[in-house]
Amino acid sequence: MIYVILGQTASGKTSLASKLAKEFNLPLIGADAFQVYKELNIGVAKPTKEELDGLIYHLIDEVPLDEEMNVKVYQEKARAILDKYVSDGQDCIMSGGTFLYVRAALYPYEFSTVNDEIDFSDKSDSELFDELQKVDPDSAKELHMNNRRRVEQALRIYYSGQKKSDLKMKDISPIYPVRIFGIEMPVELGNSRINDRVDEMFKDGLIDEVKNFIKEGKTNSKAFAAIGYKEVIEGLENNETEKDISDKIKLNTRRYAKRQRTFLRHQFPNIIFGDSKKIYELIKANLSLKMRTKLAVGNELYSLIETKKVLIAGLGGVGGSAFEGLLRIGINDIIAIDMDVVELSNLNRQTLYNLSDISLKKAECAEKYAKLINPLAKIDAKSDKIIAGYFNSPEFENVDYILDCIDDVDAKVELYKYSKRIGAKIIVSTGSGLRHDSTKVSIGTLNDTGEPLAKAYKRRLKEENLGDKVKQSDEEIAKNIEEHIAKSDRVNKKEGNYGITVKGESNLMIRFARCCNPVPGDEIVGFVTRGRGVSIHRTDCINIINLPDFERGRLIEASWAADEGKQDGKYMTEIVIYAHNRVGILTDLSKIFTEKNIDVNSINSRTSKSEIATISMSFAIQGTEELNSLISRIRQIDSIIDIERTTGWQF
Repeated sequence: MIYVILGQTASGKTSLASKLAKEFNLPLIGADAFQVYKELNIGVAKPTKEELDGLIYHLIDEVPLDEEMNVKVYQEKARAILDKYVSDGQDCIMSGGTFLYVRAALYPYEFSTVNDEIDFSDKSDSELFDELQKVDPDSAKELHMNNRRRVEQALRIYYSGQKKSDLKMKDISPIYPVRIFGIEMPVELGNSRINDRVDEMFKDGLIDEVKNFIKEGKTNSKAFAAIGYKEVIEGLENNETEKDISDKIKLNTRRYAKRQRTFLRHQFPNIIFGDSKKIYELIKANLSLKMRTKLAVGNELYSLIETKKVLIAGLGGVGGSAFEGLLRIGINDIIAIDMDVVELSNLNRQTLYNLSDISLKKAECAEKYAKLINPLAKIDAKSDKIIAGYFNSPEFENVDYILDCIDDVDAKVELYKYSKRIGAKIIVSTGSGLRHDSTKVSIGTLNDTGEPLAKAYKRRLKEENLGDKVKQSDEEIAKNIEEHIAKSDRVNKKEGNYGITVKGESNLMIRFARCCNPVPGDEIVGFVTRGRGVSIHRTDCINIINLPDFERGRLIEASWAADEGKQDGKYMTEIVIYAHNRVGILTDLSKIFTEKNIDVNSINSRTSKSEIATISMSFAIQGTEELNSLISRIRQIDSIIDIERTTGWQF
């Protein structure tokens, strides 16, 4: 988890960040456009040696003055650091006053190619601004006419073939697991602290610091555009008094603080506001909870737990208990759905609720209860009824696990379809309340239970051709298939980056999409998930083809490593075989897989009224070369009509 502490100038964000970093032995990452420079000290209010002592810190006091620092450079440097910490499951603290740096590092922020050859020198500020209003009115709304540099930049971007307004982040979700905090304080208090800080800078020798830079000829660096330095430089050139210079710095800093407050309010979704004490207590409580859980399950397992997103449907006796358990072990991202209100009869078995919750919506009560356990947990509580098409919204993507704790068969079927479409694992509760002895509760597959709700559920899945029943011709085939499945559990799955290169980089957090199961040799593309690295899909995956326009900015180039043909690991894939139904067709298929020494993970067969058999087979192979050879051999079987690879689930 990345804990980001932001706030206006002089809010105490740096002191708070360094305090937490020391207390919990966490690395500190700076996000300030000027504190990053080695030579700048007094004028940028850089953390003191005492504050940094004993800390592992990055992008603070790191870059020489002659090295250019901008948003793009910061993004590259910060992400290299964050990728490593997130990959290792290491928590860290980020803090600083340059909020655009934070946005660029944590969100899918894009940059444009700018045409620098255009000469605007013959046009006035008002003429340039009028031109921008005509070609890119959205960008013009965010700029002041007198800010010539930014107006020119917006025009250069436009004449390079894009609009600056189109380069905003295409997704408001961060690419890392992150919690963002904003320190609030009364404006009067903030202004007072700004004035005190400026007075302290002059006492500490700000004037002498700048004079030394002037003497050494270093003031041509862009770093001296920082508030504090530019006023001193101009003041010394114009023989202004120290008080006049100080007053200018205070005024400009207060104006800058106002812009910072506005930026925080509008540019960081889901930011948690509070004073320094409240934010300290929230982060401390969350980190303490994590430490206890890590002691119980270990760092490796917890790093997996923390990044998972879970959807729970139903918040009654089963779902409510599951909801609480997930919170206490460290699941931070939960969608909770329940259409009911709390009733008096619920209190004997539904532990989330008490008398004060009677007649209130269960989803809202659950969200309130969650904040008492883990205030930083992200809970999306929905008081909704699950109907057909309910899960088509983009907000339901990238769920890792689904807990079906409802007793509505129609809703259960929709949950099952949803799980297949996104490739998430689903756990289904089929016990009906007040009907069974609680001591007989057990864990198994749907086929293991004859409970009435389970029977009705299985019947509906079968009616809609969604079930997993295997059509077999004889005991020999059943035995053969069971042996294949047993062997498949021993498939050697490659770890690490799976021989994948993403945008020319290796060793990134990647995982294979379960919807389309890419294998070496397939044309692939990467999809930047919300905090869980890059998901690799085939380019013909249904979910990629039908990806909404607003999500396509999260697609990135991906390719197999050069030695893809020498992969030692095996990769799961799935094919669908269409054939005229006849006795022995499964036997023939089984023989081919046995001959080629290919482990079968599962087989699903169903036959239509017109006697057309649809056979789905999941198995492990090394790549497309082996797959194509297998398909070619299967096509030689009598009665085979067609063979295709699955391209994802869509309903």
